[in-house]
Amino acid sequence: MLSFSVAVGTGANGLQTMVPTTIVAGALTTITLNGSPVTFSRQTIKGIEYAIFQVAAGTYQATYTPTP
Repeated sequence: MLSFSVAVGTGANGLQTMVPTTIVAGALTTITLNGSPVTFSRQTIKGIEYAIFQVAAGTYQATYTPTP
């Protein structure tokens, strides 16, 4: 699991972030913001697939499931 917090600066808008969809621990299954599911899209950049999503202030958790 990857956890991180975001604080949005005054006047900021349209912020996005990205996390890898695959890490050593496994494949990305869910992303939550303060416990609520976050919708994300997958995009490959320079051969690495990322989950990209709009970001708001709060605490995020990206959950990865081990791959066999």
